[in-house]
Amino acid sequence: MSAAELARRLDVPTNRRAEILNGRRAITGDTALRVAHFFGTPALERLRHAVGVDPLDAQAHYRLSRAYRQLGRIPEADSEVATFKQLREAKERLHSAYVHIYKESGNSQALNPDVPQ
Repeated sequence: MSAAELARRLDVPTNRRAEILNGRRAITGDTALRVAHFFGTPALERLRHAVGVDPLDAQAHYRLSRAYRQLGRIPEADSEVATFKQLREAKERLHSAYVHIYKESGNSQALNPDVPQ
């Protein structure tokens, strides 16, 4: 099976598949679950791999916490939830700082990345 066929069967965009294979993109928790389901490998292993590939992916930590909770591994689930919350709060603080800096600089276009500069 080709990589393109696998991407199609996993319902993963071809460009995402190419970026993952070329090392330009981390495997998200969602993609890890799709791969695990397709190949019949344990989802927990794939979720741990996703966190290992991109430890700053808050959603991967959240998904891993849900898997741990479903397995009754509450201390590990709680630890992953705490990491998820820390990452989410850090992202919110960075966003607020970004908005503040650009408001102060008068560069209103920088606040909207969809507007060509």
